[in-house]
Amino acid sequence: MKNVFSILLLIILVLSLLPISSLHASIYVYPPTQVSTKPTEPPIIFQDPGTPGVSVNLGPNRTSANVYVSLSYSIQLQTNPVVYYSTLDQGLPPGWSTFSRGSGTPGWYETPNAWVGNALAGAITLATGNALNGAYYNNPILNTNYNGFYNVSAYIWPGGLSPSAFNGIAYIESNTRRFYGCGIGYNGNLFISKRISQPSVNVLISTQNLGLGVGRYLLICSFNPSTKEIWAYLYRPLSGSLIASIYYKDTNPPLLNPDSVGFFIAISGSIHSPSSIYTSFDELVVTQNADPLRIIVNNVPSGWNVSLYNGSTLLESVISTGSPVVLNRFWNVTNTAEELPNTKNQSTILKQGRIEVYDNNGNLKAVYGSTLIIGNQVFELSVQASNVRILNIGNTDSKNYYGILTLHSYSSSGFSSISIYLCNPSTCSTPITIPPGSMQTSEVVLPLQGVSYIMLDYSASSIGASADIYIHLRYSSLSGQNGVLAIYPVEIHVG
Repeated sequence: MKNVFSILLLIILVLSLLPISSLHASIYVYPPTQVSTKPTEPPIIFQDPGTPGVSVNLGPNRTSANVYVSLSYSIQLQTNPVVYYSTLDQGLPPGWSTFSRGSGTPGWYETPNAWVGNALAGAITLATGNALNGAYYNNPILNTNYNGFYNVSAYIWPGGLSPSAFNGIAYIESNTRRFYGCGIGYNGNLFISKRISQPSVNVLISTQNLGLGVGRYLLICSFNPSTKEIWAYLYRPLSGSLIASIYYKDTNPPLLNPDSVGFFIAISGSIHSPSSIYTSFDELVVTQNADPLRIIVNNVPSGWNVSLYNGSTLLESVISTGSPVVLNRFWNVTNTAEELPNTKNQSTILKQGRIEVYDNNGNLKAVYGSTLIIGNQVFELSVQASNVRILNIGNTDSKNYYGILTLHSYSSSGFSSISIYLCNPSTCSTPITIPPGSMQTSEVVLPLQGVSYIMLDYSASSIGASADIYIHLRYSSLSGQNGVLAIYPVEIHVG
């Protein structure tokens, strides 16, 4: 027993001599270790295609997208009532003929005394008696049975407005050279006349005491072949104001049946002062049932802006109220710097005409021209059918994947059709169609290291068309949508 106690005492003594730290060795706590992880990039990612008019917002990891598509607009010539026109820059145009009566010495010339460029000038030098000088397009261009008004407009610069001087526009029978005329002269007045056979013209009606002076005017002569009604309008192109208008209906035989148009100058009466006259005509426009001093643009939304240019010169800018936009200040000038010959951009014939339409945020939406634009033409703004790439799909992996598009939901108005395709560089799927005819596309290979894309094809029936479309891109590691499957949401907003 004594020996057991001695042994136990020895063990306690030995343990007391050991370091205290060794008593804790079995419960030592190690310091924490920091571990960083990097997620694997998805093999299929969305990309912005950089298509004009398409804005793309990509979600996290480029596995979702919001796509905004601006409608494409165009301006089309809707109605063109122009029967004939000539800038008269080369004087007597091709296909024209002249005639003269009386004892005067007539002539037709090219002249720089014009509204724009050069012009056609007629002259008479009179020895004795009466004299008439005419020029006309020697081709039938009018329907002699038409029950409506033709309108002929031209800038006119008469060199004489004495009691015996007559200058104007003629509705002419090309086989007989008889005509109805609208003109200025006759002691500075606006008149309507009729010429049967004699050198002089017979004035049917005239303004009184108008007191016109020598200068530039815009003359419009309107004629109804069926009723023989005639209107004459005279404008001051340096301000755009109407000076006077007169009306006459011919009921006295012989009633004329004009089939073409032209110009005339005449000296008539017993007293001839001056004994010669010289008159310039420029920018001839013939229209059927249309105002040559208006250009109309239809279908422009309220608040949008329509601007008309000739070359680089802005002629007029109008904010739409939702009704047809009427441009009616393109043919006259108010800037005195533009009042000299050959410097004007304003005209009834715009050689470098251009129409621009801007939305209410100032964004340019459509352009027509630069091209010939003539007064009385009617244009229309419309949504242009479009086929546009809206979203790219990149495959960053070393293997092919297989994709389809499915329609989740949509709202649409103003579109006649919308189709959405999934395409790779060599082929496209069958489409999703709205209104729904197909809710998903056929499957398309998303090739390794290649760029596929989503394409939108639409046709709108109204300017205010808009659509919100929600689709899914479903792609799988095996064809037939087998293997690993992933789904990416895409929102498409069109408007």
